[in-house]
Amino acid sequence: MKSTAKDLILGGTGGARSPTAGQYQPPDTGPTSRDQVSRGHQVVGTARRCLRCLSSRLQASKITVERNYSTTGEVTIYPSELRQVFTNLVTNAIDAIGQRGQLQLSIEMALENQVVVRVRDSGCGIPPENLKNIFEPFFTTKGDKGTGIGLWVIKGIVDKLGGRIEVDSATTGETGTCFSIFLPAARHNGGGIPAAADEAEAAMPSQPVTQNRSVG
Repeated sequence: MKSTAKDLILGGTGGARSPTAGQYQPPDTGPTSRDQVSRGHQVVGTARRCLRCLSSRLQASKITVERNYSTTGEVTIYPSELRQVFTNLVTNAIDAIGQRGQLQLSIEMALENQVVVRVRDSGCGIPPENLKNIFEPFFTTKGDKGTGIGLWVIKGIVDKLGGRIEVDSATTGETGTCFSIFLPAARHNGGGIPAAADEAEAAMPSQPVTQNRSVG
């Protein structure tokens, strides 16, 4: 029998997740993963790898990527969870843009020793009536193509680390959505990075289109 994403999560597959309680817990993968999480991981490196993995989709959709990395942004986190945050946000942005648009990714330091990751797209934006529900488990506007758990999982990861996530979205005028994620920096956070861009991340320049943004 075919299992849905909801069945797998409620059944406990792949880690302890409790949609009812609105909490997310990573699977216990033993000492190796816990040794990895005990030190800072560079956010910039994960962002670059994520963009490279999604480069074919970005190019096929003619989406221009603008990067602004003013810090390496070291945070104490499971590497797999950091990848999950970037992959879900960038994938949602690609879906929102559709064809021909712009994706902006920035990483910077903020007050109170926080690393701030911002993912901004030129898509159609999220309708106000949906904004209050986007972090609820299984909420999706993508129909059968969406699981409704991506943003919920991201929020669980960010909350667990003592961070926060903010969303700004516009459906009229200059449309688009920006997710801002604030994470506590590791004790020995990295400094600035070279100004040279990573050419492997570049995508084709293009123009935005207007359509209803889907989430989940």
